[in-house]
Amino acid sequence: MRSQAPQSIRSSNPFSSDDDISDDEEKQQDYIQTTKPYEEHFEKFSQQFNNYIQKTKDLDQKYQIPLGDTPFNILHLNVNQQVQKQGLFDVNQTDNPFYDKVSATFTYLDTEIGKITEVFESKILNVISMYGERALDDFQDEEEFPLLDGQAEFEISKLSPIFKQSLDLIKKIMGILHNLINQLNIIYYKKNDLHKNIFKNVELNSVFQTIGKGLSVVYVLDCAINQNKKIRDHWNVYKRMIKIIQTEPSKFGSDPKTVKRFEKNIARLDKTVLSGACVQAVLEQNYDANKSFTSDQLKQQNLCLLAKNKDLIELFENYFKQQVVFYNDILDTTSEVQERKDLLYFLCTYAFFRKVFPEEQDKKIYKSLWTLQKKSPVLEGHTHIFCYVYKFLRYVCPLSKSTTLDPKEPEQFTKLYVQDLDIQIPKKINTFYEDFCYWISRMESILTSNTALATGDKSKRDRSIKIVEEYTSYRVRLLIKALQMASQIKQMITTNLMLHINEGIGFTPQLIKYVVKGIVMLKAIESVYISKIEAFQPHMLLKTLVKQLLLILGATYEKLTKADYKQKKPLYNEFRAAIQNVIKNLRGPITSLKISTMEFALNFIISNYITEKKEGQDIKFIFWKIKTVSQFQYNISKATNCSFLFWCKDILPLAIKQFFENPSQSKRLIYLSQAISDTLPIVKATLHLQNPLYMYETFKEEVITTFKDEYLTPLTRQIEDFLRIQIHAMLIDKVVGKNPFKDEMNNIKKLLELEQIQFFDVIIDIKKEIQNQLNEKFYNLNVLNMHDMETYEQMRVLAKFYFDVNLINVYIPSQTIEQGQLDILQILRNIPTFVDTYTYNLHNQTFTQITTESKLVQTIGIQQISDSIRTHGLGILNTTVNSIFKYVAKKIEILSNLLYDELILQNLIREEKWFQENKMQIDGYYPYERAKKLSSTLKRLGVSKEGNTYLDQFRIFITQIGNALGFIRLLRSASLNYCSKSIEFLPYQIDSEDSFLELAKQAMSGQATTKAAKELDDILLQLKSYFSSGTDYLKRIVSTMSKYAQSESQNHFTNFHILVPCLTLNYVTHALICKDKIPIKNNVNAFLCNDGFIIGIAYILKLYNLEEKFHLIHWQEEVRKVYKEELESIKEISQADTTQISTHRLQQMQLENGLSIKKLESNLYEYNMFFNTFQACKILFREDPV
Repeated sequence: MRSQAPQSIRSSNPFSSDDDISDDEEKQQDYIQTTKPYEEHFEKFSQQFNNYIQKTKDLDQKYQIPLGDTPFNILHLNVNQQVQKQGLFDVNQTDNPFYDKVSATFTYLDTEIGKITEVFESKILNVISMYGERALDDFQDEEEFPLLDGQAEFEISKLSPIFKQSLDLIKKIMGILHNLINQLNIIYYKKNDLHKNIFKNVELNSVFQTIGKGLSVVYVLDCAINQNKKIRDHWNVYKRMIKIIQTEPSKFGSDPKTVKRFEKNIARLDKTVLSGACVQAVLEQNYDANKSFTSDQLKQQNLCLLAKNKDLIELFENYFKQQVVFYNDILDTTSEVQERKDLLYFLCTYAFFRKVFPEEQDKKIYKSLWTLQKKSPVLEGHTHIFCYVYKFLRYVCPLSKSTTLDPKEPEQFTKLYVQDLDIQIPKKINTFYEDFCYWISRMESILTSNTALATGDKSKRDRSIKIVEEYTSYRVRLLIKALQMASQIKQMITTNLMLHINEGIGFTPQLIKYVVKGIVMLKAIESVYISKIEAFQPHMLLKTLVKQLLLILGATYEKLTKADYKQKKPLYNEFRAAIQNVIKNLRGPITSLKISTMEFALNFIISNYITEKKEGQDIKFIFWKIKTVSQFQYNISKATNCSFLFWCKDILPLAIKQFFENPSQSKRLIYLSQAISDTLPIVKATLHLQNPLYMYETFKEEVITTFKDEYLTPLTRQIEDFLRIQIHAMLIDKVVGKNPFKDEMNNIKKLLELEQIQFFDVIIDIKKEIQNQLNEKFYNLNVLNMHDMETYEQMRVLAKFYFDVNLINVYIPSQTIEQGQLDILQILRNIPTFVDTYTYNLHNQTFTQITTESKLVQTIGIQQISDSIRTHGLGILNTTVNSIFKYVAKKIEILSNLLYDELILQNLIREEKWFQENKMQIDGYYPYERAKKLSSTLKRLGVSKEGNTYLDQFRIFITQIGNALGFIRLLRSASLNYCSKSIEFLPYQIDSEDSFLELAKQAMSGQATTKAAKELDDILLQLKSYFSSGTDYLKRIVSTMSKYAQSESQNHFTNFHILVPCLTLNYVTHALICKDKIPIKNNVNAFLCNDGFIIGIAYILKLYNLEEKFHLIHWQEEVRKVYKEELESIKEISQADTTQISTHRLQQMQLENGLSIKKLESNLYEYNMFFNTFQACKILFREDPV
């Protein structure tokens, strides 16, 4: 057994040797033997884990969504987001308590700044950046189309928590900065023992960067506020609203104390976060903790005023000089990664120095910083927020005295920089593409595969280890190269795009071409890394880097220990503690907290006091590689993140069109879709809209629509044209077919190679979309010309042969269900639109569309609804009736509120009172002239935005109610039609008491037959019940609504009958106008018949028991009598003696009388139609059966 365990271990280790086993290995074998139970459990777990991985891969292969060549990463590990279980003091444990305390202090402050920065970048800045953005369908210019009342206040109020959170974080930053600068003031005071013994030999440059990092987020916040004009505008409106509330707090459900406290908070936000000058306010604070001490107290405690600390000033100035040299050397080189981001930190550190030490104005340093904008005039703050170097230096930390600066006019220089960048971008992108191709070929080489580590020389262990180190070092170089390329490409693209937007310079197609090429390279770098992530695991690569750094640090530590021993006093105590700290933290997982701790320790280690310059540079470079590799997945995702595309979405149509015009590059469109999907976190950060996800949904729809318009639809058109030409070439001699072996055919095939593409959470299958479009088009065209069926069949075969596109057979059978243009479900979903745009005919039960600009008018009748019921089943009847009942009830309520208006109600009460008082004198006939006078009175009460009077609104609402009731009647007639057709072939025994179920039981039939018989009985019973005339939905609606109508809240309807004459006059006038439009060209809003209004009048009179009251005013007889008298009077005038009248005047009188008679007869005809139809409508609501 002892010989088997070592053999299994050796077989699994490619670097072990079968010939040479040392004593240590023998001891290890003994140890393995004694821990055999643990090994067995491990083997079981290993086997289970491998089985799980294999099953996962099998499932992935079986069910994966093919998205071109882009890999699909199942297990995604983000090193930067791993849970840190170690505390701050766990990573700061050496044999020097003083160093541990100092290191823990500065590390804690640095990590707090990092957390605050993360909150700003991941949440606050996204929300502020998105404020004011509108979805595509409700986009409007607020200057031309102002927002609705209260909308601006509502939207800006939703950002109040964000503003408050920003203010709290800024206060926290101020506290950290106060702590940092006072800590530095103490340790860098020459009379302090700490400075004499330790810190005079140490430059804490990492602390300066922490200061700049904290201030940079405040400045970026200022830029975000200043660049978003809508925030300031809406905030001013919001403040005015608060002042209005302050005058009458109780009216808004508040009290003066609460409003006053709220106003104070608003004022605080207005002076800080919303001022757009937070960074100046932060810098103007008093950061000197010793300012309150007297000179004697300062001497006693060995303290110094911050502004007079010359040693600290010298430290800052040395740091600035070093960094200026560094940025001049690194910017615009192939080694640049995130130095432009760090440059913003550096500028903020300089601004902090200038405010803390106001008397220190070194013009050389200022000029050096000013000159840096020649290489980078703008610095990325966050996505589309870019900070101008000259604006920062000019407004945040200007010199008190003017001096000569280069460039003199930075605004003009920036425009020239953009023009020069436009010229250089093709060359630079092509250079990057060459580097990218070389890099990707190296990534695909054997040196980056897992099998490469198993090809080492097994003869000697040292040789094997050396091979592993060479491989890992090579992979580290590839990762760093990827990060450098991605950072430089993104920096160039974003700088170019944002400068064009900010400076108001348009995009040229040539520029967009190279910008898209750069974006494709960014996402390709990320995809290649993900596909090779197994060979680039950070923990594996870090081992070699850690080993290199430990070798140097070990030698340095040993040298310091010997020096202390020789001097017999601890000169290098803190320096050795720093090395101990780094060595300890390197032996374990590299986390963000450990990196922050080790960065502070490096300030001691790379000091010229203990290391040579070259040695310090080597340590710093190796540690930078360790930091980069440990956070590589986070860094590469950030470097390849293309969320800035949301602010450049105008280029998306041209970008997608570019791939369509270059079929050989169509597969690269996948990378553009991934870049567009990077905007997801920003789009979902929209808070000001009522529905936060509305922006995301509309933007996603906009992107998909753009893709279809610029890629799918043109591709479908190309395929259709190709198929048509090929078919017509066989039928028509003069038409020359296209050569399937030429470029056009190949281009279509290359465009179809992009099988699927994903935008956000939507996956588009290219061929399926093309099939759907062609199927729809071929079907619609075949409907118009059914004799072309064979042609389309041939095109379908060619589509399958050439492009593997499966189209359906477009053969249309001659007998189909005709539902018309409107289906019952479509009407049900749009009841308000239907009753408003269609008119009802009572006698033939049809709905006719009111004329529009279209040349066609749609109609729907019993047959169409019957066929629709046949499609959906009888179960849809109750659902439809219930929906219409709710609609009618809602309209009745609106009508009730309109009638309850005091102006209308008082006129009706006065008119009813007059009629009752004068009933005997007028023989119970309500005068026609009184009706006209009342109509004129109601017309003068006001006009709506659409130009409708109160009577027009009554007519419209009543017509909508009547049309809805007419549709219920049509629905019942259609259901009876459907049922009659369904049972016309049933035998007459259907009405007998025998059932198929009883017959099946008597025949001793099987279970399946018995079940079928029962279901047949149920179907026949249902048909009989629906066919019976007992279901009258109109009467049900009357009975259901009668309880509501007879309630005390509806007493104002008691005088509605006196309003009917006015409504009749309004209806007849409107009907004649619409009928006169019919012969006219472009006759919009014309109709022949509108019985819906009459049904609505009859329904309301029946519902409120006003039929008898309306009958007693004898309105029908009064109208006929008035028109009869007018006709007779005109005829008498025509028959009078005309001998004294001239011939011309006589002809004119005859013409006028003829027109008057024609007009009166047409009016009387319309009134007769109304009254006859009204009598017919009353039958519909009669309680006794007819």
